[in-house]
Amino acid sequence: MSGGEYVDFNDAVYMSEKQTGHRNAALAHYMMEKRCFPRGVQAHDALDFYFRLCSIEVNAKSAAVLAATLANAGFFLYCCG
Repeated sequence: MSGGEYVDFNDAVYMSEKQTGHRNAALAHYMMEKRCFPRGVQAHDALDFYFRLCSIEVNAKSAAVLAATLANAGFFLYCCG
């Protein structure tokens, strides 16, 4: 989806979010109580996925390519050098 542009994962950010994301955990549990998640989804699984998404690293060019790919229904279209 990034057309070969820079995309990485920052494990230090992930571990920090996981250890200090108490407000996010509280919100996830509140949402679970209000049945905001689909059946079978647990709050801790959703939190872990969210923390992993927060830990993805991209630069401006790769973010633009990812956004353009999503805007193009998921098809990568290379147009500029």
